[in-house]
Amino acid sequence: VAVETFGPLVKATVGQVWPKPQHQVVYDGYLVVRPSAFHFQGTWRGALTKPQRAQVKRKTCDILEDALSRYSQVVRDVASDGVTSAGAGNLKARWRKDKLFAGYLDSLTVDLIVDCEDYPYLNMDEHYELRINSPDLENSALLTSQTIWGILRGLETFTHLLYLEDGGKAFRVNSTAITDYPRFSHRGLLLDTSRHYLPLSVLKLSLDAMAINKMNVLHWHIVDDQSFPYQSEAFPELSEKGAYDPVKYIYTHDDIRNITEYARLRGIRVVPEFDTPGHTLSWGPAVPNLLTPCYHDGEPDGTFGPIDPSVPENYIFLRNLFSEVVALFPDKYLHLGGDEVSFDCW
Repeated sequence: VAVETFGPLVKATVGQVWPKPQHQVVYDGYLVVRPSAFHFQGTWRGALTKPQRAQVKRKTCDILEDALSRYSQVVRDVASDGVTSAGAGNLKARWRKDKLFAGYLDSLTVDLIVDCEDYPYLNMDEHYELRINSPDLENSALLTSQTIWGILRGLETFTHLLYLEDGGKAFRVNSTAITDYPRFSHRGLLLDTSRHYLPLSVLKLSLDAMAINKMNVLHWHIVDDQSFPYQSEAFPELSEKGAYDPVKYIYTHDDIRNITEYARLRGIRVVPEFDTPGHTLSWGPAVPNLLTPCYHDGEPDGTFGPIDPSVPENYIFLRNLFSEVVALFPDKYLHLGGDEVSFDCW
């Protein structure tokens, strides 16, 4: 048996934020988070006039409500709270003997300062401030942001700061103050569902992973030469003739709404890409005269090139198809590809 030596064993870091915050100060001491006792306190004031401010509690922000519920579940699921078990007394006694033990953290106050926006967008403000047991906030924690998008990034940062100790019986969180905002406004992941069909469950797992890494754009390369899984209601024959399977391997309008809503609640834009005028071989079987026929020795050779710009009807087809797509996807941008347009057939 050969054993490869890669160097000394290095203990994994704990309580580190990813990506690294713009500014972070870590103070002496830590708090213990008991999952069964911990909760989020969410408030948002909105951009209201003084007379309106008295009614602010009646207003709702579905993204905030969903996020607080989701991150509460994260705290409960990750740790099996054994602090109340038979060994709890020993744990508490040990913590009290630790000079760095500052107490228990039973809540995080989440303060959204202005109106709750509905959908993420390019150059949105994702700035937030998070303080935990800082000098001016003893034994408590506060997350503030001008926008719901900053609140989402700050909640994710809070979960990064938590680390398990004593075999999963509780969390620790170091005393810290963070001011953070992204270096890049567009932080995207491209998923190609034409060459490799991905079920909704996998798309959602990808969105969860994006949220953990504070990415904010899903570039959905939904169709290509290989298959056309987008089920158009105006042109159903596109997926009937172009998908790998016209029943199993397609995305209906309801599927797409499901994904865009799942992404919205995590502060992630979904930008669809319908690559044109090349990369459209899967479109051809459903639309006569859409693709450019290729010739050899003056005769059609059975192969096809990009969308034929000399056919007037093709412009009408594209306008109607893209009008449907734009109405379905809530983002302001539609990616039309434009790459690798072959001129071999011209």
